[in-house]
Amino acid sequence: MKITVSIILILITIFAVTKALATTQKANVLTASNIKSSNQTIKSIHDLEFTTLLGETIPLSTYKGNVVLIVNTASHCGFTYQYKHLQELYELFKEEPFEVIGFPCNQFGNQEPGSNEDIKEFCDIRYRTTFPMSEKINVSGNDQSPIYKFLTSPETNPNFSGPINWNFNKFLINQEGHVIARFGSLEKPTSRKIKKLIKTTLADSNKIN
Repeated sequence: MKITVSIILILITIFAVTKALATTQKANVLTASNIKSSNQTIKSIHDLEFTTLLGETIPLSTYKGNVVLIVNTASHCGFTYQYKHLQELYELFKEEPFEVIGFPCNQFGNQEPGSNEDIKEFCDIRYRTTFPMSEKINVSGNDQSPIYKFLTSPETNPNFSGPINWNFNKFLINQEGHVIARFGSLEKPTSRKIKKLIKTTLADSNKIN
């Protein structure tokens, strides 16, 4: 009887140890998988996408071969007048592979409180903008847009990273999807510096082609 009980206890112990080892092994596989996934970095902004004010999803790969100016915007800011300059810049280079994309955000001074519909109406009526506009997003914090995570992270944008400090920060992206310049709110979109850099980047691409 004692021998039988001992055998049963041994079998139970073996089963428990085997199950524990299997669980640990599975956990290790999952952990390795998660680590691999978290280490996968986006090489280009063209790997991302955005949703427009009208709800259309646009892959940024659509703009491969284009120079792109990305701007976080707001409708009730001291820099809101820059919508006019953004539209002027857009029209200035309309015959070139160039694009402006606005990203409305309400994280600075509560200066973009309206809905996507409100923003579209404001841009259409007040400034008659025709360049693409994203739906309202967050450019920082836990709900940060993946696009702005790419733009502000030192891992993906080592030369021009850092948090967005106010509305109408500007990033200039080259044809390969890499950030080549960053400008603060005070820099007008139609400044000589920005226009010259756009022209130079477009010209460099033409030389290669």
